[in-house]
Amino acid sequence: MKTRLRFSYFKRNCNGVPNLWKSTTTLFLFGIISLCFSSAYAGTITTDKADYPPGSTVYISGTGWAPGEAVTLQVLHVEGGDNTTSPEHTPWTVNADANGNISATWIVPTDQDEVNASLKVTATAASGTATAYFTDGTYTLKFYAADPAINTGPFLPTYQKLAPSLLPCSASGGRASNPLPNAVAYAAPATSSNLDAVTSLAPKDMALCQVVPFFVEITVSGSTAAENGIITFSNDFLAKTTSGDNFGFDPAYGLYCAFVDYGEAGTIDPGGNAKVDSYSSTTLSPGTSNERTHSTVQVSGLEDGDHIIVELWVVLKCSIPVSSSGNVQTSMQDAHTGPSNTTGDAINTGNQTVPLLKVQEFFTSKADIQVTKTSSPVCLNKNISYNIAVKNNATSVIANGVVATDVLGAGQTFVSASGAPYTYDASTRTVTFSVGAVTQLQTINLTVVATANTTPSVSNSVSVTAITTDDNLTNNTSSITTTVNPLPTCGITGGVETINAGGSTHWCATDNMKSYSWTGPNGFTASTQCVDVSVEGDYYVTITNNTDCQSTCSRHLTVQQCTTPPNAGTDGTLKVCAGTTPSDADLFAALTGSPDAGGTWSGPVAGVYTYTVKATAPCTADATSHVTVTEQSKPNAGTDGTLKV
Repeated sequence: MKTRLRFSYFKRNCNGVPNLWKSTTTLFLFGIISLCFSSAYAGTITTDKADYPPGSTVYISGTGWAPGEAVTLQVLHVEGGDNTTSPEHTPWTVNADANGNISATWIVPTDQDEVNASLKVTATAASGTATAYFTDGTYTLKFYAADPAINTGPFLPTYQKLAPSLLPCSASGGRASNPLPNAVAYAAPATSSNLDAVTSLAPKDMALCQVVPFFVEITVSGSTAAENGIITFSNDFLAKTTSGDNFGFDPAYGLYCAFVDYGEAGTIDPGGNAKVDSYSSTTLSPGTSNERTHSTVQVSGLEDGDHIIVELWVVLKCSIPVSSSGNVQTSMQDAHTGPSNTTGDAINTGNQTVPLLKVQEFFTSKADIQVTKTSSPVCLNKNISYNIAVKNNATSVIANGVVATDVLGAGQTFVSASGAPYTYDASTRTVTFSVGAVTQLQTINLTVVATANTTPSVSNSVSVTAITTDDNLTNNTSSITTTVNPLPTCGITGGVETINAGGSTHWCATDNMKSYSWTGPNGFTASTQCVDVSVEGDYYVTITNNTDCQSTCSRHLTVQQCTTPPNAGTDGTLKVCAGTTPSDADLFAALTGSPDAGGTWSGPVAGVYTYTVKATAPCTADATSHVTVTEQSKPNAGTDGTLKV
């Protein structure tokens, strides 16, 4: 376990009197070192844990002392307590061994005022002084941030840098299991050597606008009955740098999310009931250099032996003023037992901070942004899709504030863009993408769509910039010329456009095409160059040439219908005297049904005469009728004779 220590450095003068040189620097280390710069020895002291329940043994050890020298040890309350009345705080002396090492133990009293106390053990000898701090309480709270660095252990990989719009706070019932994958406090198994969380952040690993995950590690060692397993803690997240620049954690989001991450390695919660009951935040000192989000989180379901991770999400601002400097501070402010609306007993949290260091490194860290562009030949008046790839070639630095600027050449009309927020300036035909952060080796794909209005080609160029330093400018621009193929000339020739009902005509589309596609009335389709058509309506053909460019043309077919067909009347009969040839008039008179005059007669065939009336356009079918002629025998008066009387 890593012990939170507070250093006090001392420097001896010529008379051996210690003078305070620098104090109260909080670090996470094993042990504490106090140096006397006039001595050849620099003794250290450490405890084996950061927190101890009443009745447990504190194992104290140290190195770097003068061999055999006497080292006086004393355990005292940091804030007074029973230091002067309890015999447990009486100093005692141990001797360093031949290697300058010391060791001792101290029993935490069970019946005095050590519960939830902050204690220090001081080692004093002729060669110097060293101090280590520890606590004696039911709850131990440690404040960390998830490691944002790529490819650093002990846990790999790191979490994805996401804006709030892409990472909703979806914890249900104050509990969630790794809603932001790979944001972990510990690698498995959850030992001190596998702590993956960090106590400071670096700009090279951070993306502007990102959700930043922090952790409060809670270890329970003792009864929680008095407060019913409920504690409350508070944190501050600064909105300004220590230099007063307007950059830090965005108060508009406040504490964006808080939950018990039960998917964390090393979680001990047998009842599965540890949860965040509530969380809230407020902006303190708005508009000042100390503007900050002050968050309050209430956790319940804590029991003796529990070890849980509370995950806190805040959001980094989306922009940083040029020439900003300093750090952005975050801190563990305080904690107490019981609900947030009560005071409860104070829980010692020490002076824990997780700063974002040296914000000027957002500008000075070196990335390598490159941009490439591709497109394919298109046909005139069709859309070109310009595919733009923005990549960060750096393996350890996030590129921030990336902007891609795409300029359309003449002969194009802007249609749309996608892949990142953008603006379009019609006067300069310029698309400006606000890409934002591009993480290590990440590629962001953008698209610009434009209509090609001219042949034989059009041009396009794109460039990228970033607030992060980029020493390789050779790959920051990309230009491309896209071939624009002409459209084939479409035509339908041959045949006629007007036919009589029942007829057809033969049409042909432009020759030497790659393919043809005909459509027409009554579901007419064809894929040949030439077609025979007979139904009135519009016929369309789409022709495709060898560059896959297409044109469509049409032709209308008119079909004339027969509205007044010829009328040959109705068949009739005619009886004539044998040997008599009927006249046309006689035959016509034998017809019924009002036949058209002007027809022609033919026959007879077996005594049947045929009357034909020829069709006239647009009618095409002649009309016929028939007259059956029968002969009646002539009267017979015999043969002339003579009579003699």
